[in-house]
Amino acid sequence: MLLNFFVNIMAGMIAYRHRFLSKKGTFMAFVIGIIVFQMSRKSYIYLMCFFMFTVMIEHFLAKTKRDSFRTAKQVICNSLPAFLVLCVYAYVKQEKYLLIYTCLLSSSFADSIASVVGGNYAKRVYSVLSLQEVERGLSGGVSLIGTVSGACATFVMGVIYSLSNQCTNIQQIICIVVSGTIGMVFDSVLGASLQKKYKCRVCGRVTENNQQCQYCGGEKLLIHKYQFMNNNEVNLISNIILLILLICILK
Repeated sequence: MLLNFFVNIMAGMIAYRHRFLSKKGTFMAFVIGIIVFQMSRKSYIYLMCFFMFTVMIEHFLAKTKRDSFRTAKQVICNSLPAFLVLCVYAYVKQEKYLLIYTCLLSSSFADSIASVVGGNYAKRVYSVLSLQEVERGLSGGVSLIGTVSGACATFVMGVIYSLSNQCTNIQQIICIVVSGTIGMVFDSVLGASLQKKYKCRVCGRVTENNQQCQYCGGEKLLIHKYQFMNNNEVNLISNIILLILLICILK
């Protein structure tokens, strides 16, 4: 318990130091880490691997520093479905729920890595729905290098799951890779279709915030009325969709 407390504090300090989490986000992640450790040691290992790999990749590969922290709300929206599944696993002790938990982590891991790599190194980014070229970093935008990086991240999570169980179950690894990649695609589709986007009246650039345009200072307008979600809601809904899909398949 003391070791877990110390590890969570160190992870929180690293995350906050590198602008990965806000103060409230760090506290929320710390609390989740303590609870997850008490429910399942394996699930805690998966969670810490996801967390530390994401922090390191963002720190070493991002060309520019983050201009904002991940908030407590973002932490909750990204972790809530997986946390609820873990609660079920802690109660019934059925391995399939630990697998589902890992698949959900794999999806979030893939989305994070794809965003970092694609947002920094993709030469061209296209809308997952219209296939038209869009600016890097815009929700719903996909690139070859970002998608491949996200798929590789799911494979890493599959290998970690396999090694922790001291066996090589190809079917489980495939399940983690495929479900993680599908979850990443779900997130992009929801981001492209339902996430709020604003267009500058002056220069025509499209962004996800309704503040003055950072390029020309012009006023922005909401592009479509049916786009009503923010990024947190997109992450939560895409994870819930993936969760329902996994429960239906892994009976």
